[in-house]
Amino acid sequence: MTIDAPRPDLPPIRTQADLTEVWAILMGELGFACRQLWVLFVLADGDAHPAVMKIEQLDEWADEQFTAGLVDVCANFVDEGPGRGRVAMLLARPGGAALSASDRAWTSALYRATRLGGVACHPIHLANDVELRLVAADDLEHAG
Repeated sequence: MTIDAPRPDLPPIRTQADLTEVWAILMGELGFACRQLWVLFVLADGDAHPAVMKIEQLDEWADEQFTAGLVDVCANFVDEGPGRGRVAMLLARPGGAALSASDRAWTSALYRATRLGGVACHPIHLANDVELRLVAADDLEHAG
């Protein structure tokens, strides 16, 4: 796990479009060597915390113990930060644009862990070598 250099230049996040724009800024040019999870904390006023957590070399399939531990870390930050913030997460991986069973499993596990941990979570995004996109609830309902 790494904490990327602080990015005080990120615009405020008040809408879904704002969050997608922030992820695009942080991702830069798409293309990934391994599966990663990016975590950003959004303060109550919509400002992004300047430090971004990046976890590399994720397994292909989500692990409940890992996601629960991650959410515990997130809960500590959200509870101790100014006001009640939210967490934003982006799953990144090499490959094409099609949403895979693994993408769905990871996203579902992250949503489940945040719900069980009582951590407010922005909609999760996915980035791959082709696109950056929101993983909509519809995408998860139609997992097959």
